[in-house]
Amino acid sequence: PMGAKTDHLPRYTIDKGNVARACRSTLSAVTAVLRAKLPWLIAACAVVWSFMVWASTGSTCPPNHLCVPFEVGGSPSTAMPYVEYSDITSTAAVYRVSSLIKTVRSPYQLVQMYETLFFGKILVIDGALMMTERDEFNYHESIVHTTLNYLPEARRVLVIGGGDGGTVTQLVKHANLHEIVWVEIDEVVIQFAKDFFPRQAKALQDPRVSLHIQNAATFVQEARYPVTGVNNGAFDAILIDSTDFGQAESLFTPQFYADCKALLAPKGILTFNLDSPQWGQVRVAS
Repeated sequence: PMGAKTDHLPRYTIDKGNVARACRSTLSAVTAVLRAKLPWLIAACAVVWSFMVWASTGSTCPPNHLCVPFEVGGSPSTAMPYVEYSDITSTAAVYRVSSLIKTVRSPYQLVQMYETLFFGKILVIDGALMMTERDEFNYHESIVHTTLNYLPEARRVLVIGGGDGGTVTQLVKHANLHEIVWVEIDEVVIQFAKDFFPRQAKALQDPRVSLHIQNAATFVQEARYPVTGVNNGAFDAILIDSTDFGQAESLFTPQFYADCKALLAPKGILTFNLDSPQWGQVRVAS
């Protein structure tokens, strides 16, 4: 049998000292090579890493621009993200979108509709986010129900702006209202609501709602709406749901608010959205 004293197989003896010396010699040689080549290896790794970063973010970002990679926030998207800037906080919010559905430049503003991956459809006017399909009710319920809970006997309400239909949608839930006058300057926004927010646009079918495509500053100044005999033609509430730039600047003058006050019933309420008292102190004060 193999390994028995009677076999004639050769025997080998391992010299542990020689093995240790060989390992030390090899390690010394590898160390010497690394010491000589290490700066070059580091430089090569830095070049490769820089190229990978450059390739993932694009070639260059123009001065005074915010460059956002397509894969921001998760898996890659083939559509350019929508970015909303805030001049008050000097920040930008990035929304991942699956597509830019529609863009129309009306006589007053640029109106766009995006399909986003989280908020659903979003309405953007002149680059500013106006409404999201997912959580629009947070804003519209607040501006309507908070106001009307103080006016349980309200009969007539004037809505200024609100072309997306969200405010009027909440108003028609109040059975005590006899008349809802809606003044919106841009018919394109109304059409966008009909095309992409049908639940909100459905409020137009309520017989108590009358829509006027007109500059609201002109509407209240000229008091064109006829007296119907309810509250002597006054409004129990005026809800201003407008942008605060561009064509809406005429809605931020002393004359406009004086005209609104003249249209209010004795205990009427004027409601409008406003900048954050903490973030936009200068604009709020003005």
